Amino acid sequence: MLGTAAGVGATAASGCLGLLTDFLGGGGPAQLSVTIKTVPADTDPVMTQIARQLVNRLNAIGVNAGFELLSRAQLRQDVLMNNDYDIYVGEFPAHGDPDFMRPMLHSVFAGESGWQNPFEYSDLTVDEHLTAQREQSGSDRKLAVGDLQRAVAREQPIGVIAHPEEIWTARDDRFTGWDEFPLVNPLSYLSLQTRGQTTDRRERLRVTTTNGTPTGNLNPLSAMHRYRGTFTGLLYDSLGEYYDGTVNPWLARSWEIDTSGETTTATVTLRSSLRWHDGQPLTASDVAFTYRFLNDTTLGNGETAVPAPRLRGRASIVEETTVRDARTVELQLGSAARPVAERVLTTPILPAHIWESTTAQASAAGLDMTPYPTEAIVADNSTPVGNGVLQFEGSTDGESLVLTRFDEHFMHRNRSSDPAERFDGGIPFNRLSVRIVPSDAAAVELVAADEVDATAMSIAPNSVSRVGNHDELNLFTEKSRTFYHVGFNTRQVPLGNGHFRRLIMRLLDKGQIVEEALDGYGTHGVTPLSGTDWVPADLTWDGEDPQVPFIGEDGELDEQRAKELFREAGFGYDDNGRMIAR
Repeated sequence: MLGTAAGVGATAASGCLGLLTDFLGGGGPAQLSVTIKTVPADTDPVMTQIARQLVNRLNAIGVNAGFELLSRAQLRQDVLMNNDYDIYVGEFPAHGDPDFMRPMLHSVFAGESGWQNPFEYSDLTVDEHLTAQREQSGSDRKLAVGDLQRAVAREQPIGVIAHPEEIWTARDDRFTGWDEFPLVNPLSYLSLQTRGQTTDRRERLRVTTTNGTPTGNLNPLSAMHRYRGTFTGLLYDSLGEYYDGTVNPWLARSWEIDTSGETTTATVTLRSSLRWHDGQPLTASDVAFTYRFLNDTTLGNGETAVPAPRLRGRASIVEETTVRDARTVELQLGSAARPVAERVLTTPILPAHIWESTTAQASAAGLDMTPYPTEAIVADNSTPVGNGVLQFEGSTDGESLVLTRFDEHFMHRNRSSDPAERFDGGIPFNRLSVRIVPSDAAAVELVAADEVDATAMSIAPNSVSRVGNHDELNLFTEKSRTFYHVGFNTRQVPLGNGHFRRLIMRLLDKGQIVEEALDGYGTHGVTPLSGTDWVPADLTWDGEDPQVPFIGEDGELDEQRAKELFREAGFGYDDNGRMIAR
């Protein structure tokens, strides 16, 4: 971005990182200018506070910094689809297995859309660690994951701030079991039980959320519109589901994973009599189609492959599929160790007879993707045909969504000795009504007024006190796998410099952010796996970040010390204390 001091405000700067010429001096040394993108406070106050603190502290050390507030969809479009940003503050949708870090940071994914390496980061050492961890098991894999985290913590292509807690509220006068899973997890709806005798009123579950996207878009492949995938997760099933610390059979009746040869092979046997919501049979051909389609939504008909921007990380492990019979499919998984192979099986399965007609190039305003997207990527899929426990009934854009029980789902059948018997009986309601509200406060008040049964999203910490004001409401919390982070566009100078990124992260007091912005409802982040058993002792939080400790005390930045550290790292200043862009 080229501009003048008058044209780049501290709260309204836009465009890409660049030089700010000395307006008064008529072409003197150029000041470094940077824009930080995030969402408004009424969308996520934590992200806004992190961005504001970073902007203020960058300005304090001589960088001309501003921030741009965008809707969630626009932020994801700029970051995940167009790579149009300098720095952003967001949440990353992590997974229970460390292999989610491979598509997040491996150089082979640089240039793709979606959560696949949106930082355009490339580092040979990190690539080697990412490959090593997916090929090993047991203690060897734990060591490899530890080495990977050390390399990422040194380089800081992504600055992990904190892992928030999921916070939700619900009534228990009609349904119980709200504490089994957070309501952002589709399995939570299968864990509910009715209280007392079932009545017409209890047969309808009512929830509310501030995210209106599912009322107009239910495309499970959309990185712009899907983050948690709660409702698409109720509409589309996968071969396996992750719960109780492992991947368990779901659409699959069973599987065998053979790692003894040069190539890991997963042979999957489907349950019998599976059907799509439109009555068509679900077969092994649909499974094979799904993995081929996610790796190239043109199905080989384009000049180059166009991978799906969401679910790509898991699907990319599948090198070849072979349909053995209507219920049996074989997946060739390269050198993947068993834990990584099992993660592949958590990919939602798509109906071939619906999606095979979406391979053509699409017209998509605002997208600057290369290669150009297919219809599959940009379609709203507003009347989805899935295979999940619930099926689509109707929606009003921006207002409501209604899903109803799919009686042909295997979970609703009478059965015994089933691998998924933990959820025997399926959902305890016939209809799920989702109501859209403008704020967390409005969501809590709807639950308190008995107009809905629960919040279907995590509420912000500043709404917890509202829950405490109502005796009939229950508050639930659970640590989230997602994490707040600062993302750097490493194609931009000097953001491609690891020393510069490390110093930027040292301007933030993570302890203060957790205590004030998160009101204590979170854990300090050092790596994407902080708070899990995967973190080595030297990367655990012990009062400060061991790799990028805050430059200051008690939340107050030591500006002079910070400037000294930037100078020592080779970043110069002019006579007016402004950092010079180079």
